[in-house]
Amino acid sequence: MLRDPGCSLLAANGMPEHVHLPARYRADLSHSDLLRHVKSRSSEWIHETFPDLQGFAWQEGYGGFTVSTSMVDTVEGYIARQKERRKTQDFRSEFLELLRKHGVEFDESAVFG
Repeated sequence: MLRDPGCSLLAANGMPEHVHLPARYRADLSHSDLLRHVKSRSSEWIHETFPDLQGFAWQEGYGGFTVSTSMVDTVEGYIARQKERRKTQDFRSEFLELLRKHGVEFDESAVFG
């Protein structure tokens, strides 16, 4: 799914309510275009491969962050520890904490609709 637009997947992990897919991709490819492609192709694959999951659909939004090359290992470690972290913090709290930590301005009611 990521190879089509010329991307390379660095890692993958997630929980029932979210997934992390750090990838390297072309500078001329926007987050929104990349995620539209990933959601479309993965939904198609899920529906074809698992007929009992015809009701599967991705949520409308997404969170996308850029990471410097020097931080890739740190991010991969963060992603690998999803299950462990979920024991002490829910997804919503963790996501909002990430936004605050990195100075992203947001309206909390708009983040999770």
